[in-house]
Amino acid sequence: MHRQPRVSESMRHQLELHLDILRYIFCAQKKVYEVHFEIAHLIYQTNYVLKRYRNNISESCTFCYSGTETILHLFYECIYVKLFWTEVEHVFESLCGFKIKLQKRDIIFFYEENEWTETLYLY
Repeated sequence: MHRQPRVSESMRHQLELHLDILRYIFCAQKKVYEVHFEIAHLIYQTNYVLKRYRNNISESCTFCYSGTETILHLFYECIYVKLFWTEVEHVFESLCGFKIKLQKRDIIFFYEENEWTETLYLY
């Protein structure tokens, strides 16, 4: 007869914690992939894109209301996003011991806007 090994409560708690972390990592990676795919294929739903299909949507940024919500604005130019990236730089410096300065190309593909489309250029 085969017996189940005894697992202590702390081991069970550690195992559950590790499984939660693995679930989070899997979901986060999947979401990053989805966002990357949508940006690369110009289907990420910014207000600028949605305005083409629905007239009752404002092109203004959902967060700061002071710029057209394009991919570049949403991920780099918005004042709230700039604060986030500055905080990422500070956290990186405190963990690694040296300063970094994130540029557009570090955060998102560099792209050029014109009145008809948003075109991405890969680095």
